Amino acid sequence: MSKVKIVAVDIQAMAPLPGLIQIVGDITKKDTAQALIREFKDDAAQLVVCDGAPDGMRPKKLRLPNATQ
Repeated sequence: MSKVKIVAVDIQAMAPLPGLIQIVGDITKKDTAQALIREFKDDAAQLVVCDGAPDGMRPKKLRLPNATQ
């Protein structure tokens, strides 16, 4: 079995987690997408999860505080 690799991408820094590779950037930008591709090198991702909503989309009363604040 291959080693598990978890890569997170977000425009804001996240609280660090053991074993998590963090890429801070906008996934819609080419340089961020290239950084993500570099992390996997020649391996394929087995699972991709996306929250898919810009920060401003959630009603203010439902927004959670940023983990780094």
